[in-house]
Amino acid sequence: MIRFQKTMNVLIHQCRQYLGEEVTIRGWLVHKRSSGQVRFLILRDGTGILQAILLKNKIPTEIFQAFDQLTLETSLFVTGILHDDFRAPQGVELEVKSFSVFQFTPEYSISPKGTAFLMEHRHLWLCSARQQAILWIRHELSRAVRDFLGSNHCPVTLTA
Repeated sequence: MIRFQKTMNVLIHQCRQYLGEEVTIRGWLVHKRSSGQVRFLILRDGTGILQAILLKNKIPTEIFQAFDQLTLETSLFVTGILHDDFRAPQGVELEVKSFSVFQFTPEYSISPKGTAFLMEHRHLWLCSARQQAILWIRHELSRAVRDFLGSNHCPVTLTA
């Protein structure tokens, strides 16, 4: 009888709570790089950024080689064990055991294309760190104004 180990689906901002455990992260590939026996995936899920590492001697060869086919903004399910690593973006790194592709994206890069390209493909602009930061600041300011007005018993009306 084959038994499947069920892993927890975790959001990136929750990763520190699950150090040493096997988890599955669902997100998009932001960046990838290779250094011989080690390959890195930088993943984003809307709650943060996570670095995942593929070690050639610790995973099956077909998984290690599948890395080469991945394109930026590909949707992935990545399963592995979380470890502390001060060099990683959030201080946490995922040692990959396996990954599967939910959806491939066409080969294009956001940064070198420039503003004209991004104006024609506005949905891609939201993937850039700068635009996400701007949206996050707008969200926090709007929430702060609503909270202030609500706590001072001012009627809050949203009009278009």
